[in-house]
Amino acid sequence: MGDGHCSEDAGATVEGSWRPPRGAEGHAPCAEWCEGHWLNLAIDILQRNDIPVLIFARAAWELIEKGRGEYRNLLITGPANCGKTFILLPLTVIYETFGNPATSTFGWVGAKAAEVIFLNDFRWNAKMIPWRDLLLLLEGGWYTYPPQ
Repeated sequence: MGDGHCSEDAGATVEGSWRPPRGAEGHAPCAEWCEGHWLNLAIDILQRNDIPVLIFARAAWELIEKGRGEYRNLLITGPANCGKTFILLPLTVIYETFGNPATSTFGWVGAKAAEVIFLNDFRWNAKMIPWRDLLLLLEGGWYTYPPQ
């Protein structure tokens, strides 16, 4: 890639799978303090966990491109402080994102309109949202929430 945003090796790894955010021409610049290190660190985290970088990048892009739907969710599990949040956090800056809901029944207001639903360290309970409604939400189906 050679644009100062990542090393040549890292750039070659994701060549063809990364696309700039909507409206961006070419590569979106890193935050001033980043200096292109995010991509190198993300690749390192994926490689340390035996996750092929290109497969992960394509899967993430496909989810974003196609939107919510059956069999189109991404779940990352692992111990604390292993990079799970770090890998996906840039999506919350680029896309209209719904974060973890409040524990009330109104906590999910706004989730349906979001481009990305980012449930970080999420713990489901039936008081928050019925399981059936959560599945419909994640799969892009129609639901009425909060219940009427």
